[in-house]
Amino acid sequence: MIQQSINEISHHFSQVIQTLETDREAVGVTKQGELCAIILPVDQFIPQQSFGEKLNHWLAQNQTSLSQDNPFETTRDTSSGRDFSW
Repeated sequence: MIQQSINEISHHFSQVIQTLETDREAVGVTKQGELCAIILPVDQFIPQQSFGEKLNHWLAQNQTSLSQDNPFETTRDTSSGRDFSW
């Protein structure tokens, strides 16, 4: 992340925006040497797809491998396990 002071950004704001557009990298804004804000490219601020949309897309691509009613049926141990009592 590039860091610039408020003074530098105010003098070269159009250049900062151009850098955001070309480099797709956030710009940290510093005030008296400490980070006080971050300017992000819009595609980093607004997500392109929600988690549900990505999940549905993944499920559609992998539906054949998940076609079983219980996908863990063959991987789980079917034995009764160990004896236990209090």
